[in-house]
Amino acid sequence: MKKMLAMLMALVLALALGCTAALAEEDLTAHLKRMADPKDNIQYVIKSAEYGDPDTAELDHTLLDDSTFIELLLDMKFEPADLKEMEGACVVLSFPEENLSYTFSDAPETVNLVLREDGNGKKEMYKAVELPERAAIGNVMDAWAFGLADAQGLIPEETPVPLSAEEKAFDNAWNCEDAWVDLFTEDGGWRAVVRNTELYYPKGVQWEYALGYNPEKKTLDSVSGTKFEILYDDNGGIEITKTLLDDCSATFAINENGKLTWQEDTTDAGKGLELEPIGRYNGNSWMSDRVSLEVFLEDVNSQKVYITWADSAFETNAWTYACAYDPETDSLKAEYVICEKVKTDEAGNENREIVYEKESEAVFSKDADWKLTVKNSGEERLDALVFDYMDPNQNDG
Repeated sequence: MKKMLAMLMALVLALALGCTAALAEEDLTAHLKRMADPKDNIQYVIKSAEYGDPDTAELDHTLLDDSTFIELLLDMKFEPADLKEMEGACVVLSFPEENLSYTFSDAPETVNLVLREDGNGKKEMYKAVELPERAAIGNVMDAWAFGLADAQGLIPEETPVPLSAEEKAFDNAWNCEDAWVDLFTEDGGWRAVVRNTELYYPKGVQWEYALGYNPEKKTLDSVSGTKFEILYDDNGGIEITKTLLDDCSATFAINENGKLTWQEDTTDAGKGLELEPIGRYNGNSWMSDRVSLEVFLEDVNSQKVYITWADSAFETNAWTYACAYDPETDSLKAEYVICEKVKTDEAGNENREIVYEKESEAVFSKDADWKLTVKNSGEERLDALVFDYMDPNQNDG
């Protein structure tokens, strides 16, 4: 008899827990469905201990499209859970008009638990069953709160650690007769793009590396690297045609002469090469009203700045400045200039007349926004211009 009574009590308890979970699931699901329906206009509040006092600081949920988060929560299924305190940074979803709240946590031990509380102080804890390839319910709420806090400007921007002088020296484009290298910071680390003349034009070879700075050796050492075959088009653009080698590794260093060395460990491609800094002017274009400016690399560190100013459809002024890169000022300094008057007839034939050819002290500089200016050009009208960078990847429609 006692055994039968115990079995009946266990069955009643299981049914009660099942009903609790079912009622809690049905209750939360019903509220979520009302939240998903803009016509319902249900009033709800989201608070987070991570971004303020959860008892007072509300996050403005109108600043973000919350439909994705609601859909993720609607997919959840629940089962009874032992009542225990929440851990970690909690997010609270509450419905003030009904004096009802749900608390979620991102702590590993309680990341799938949901605490339901009503105005009478009654608490119920239940567990969201994880679905394959879906985030835990606490992580969904944490992401929702983060998105709202970010939209309100409550997430402080991370202050990047400034580069040392030795590390900053790598941040440049480099060139020699047999190779070209671009080194730049990206996502807290370093990236390198390397091209050399291993294959015959229009084919070429390109290496791409992810790198980390080694402060003891003062080098950039690769974390990963890949070698590609590329194809140059008529406009100087490139297309990666196939992968030649995975798991490439390399080391970049700056020697006592201020030149870059590239040691490719998997091949001898960089052996004996010394590259000079050339800035990031080569191959780029700028524009100011009817005046265009283009930069071309002619030799190891000999760059031509070509400026055209159209007076009319048939008459153009053209200046060609022969420049060298100055790494200390990150600018191009001219050595001489040729000024021409270019006349074009209706058939498209050009007649070029040299106006002057002389030494020049022109200096071309770009700022952090890539706006370019020229000083001492020998032409006051050029010195008065500010050139806007023409991004080759920008589609003007």
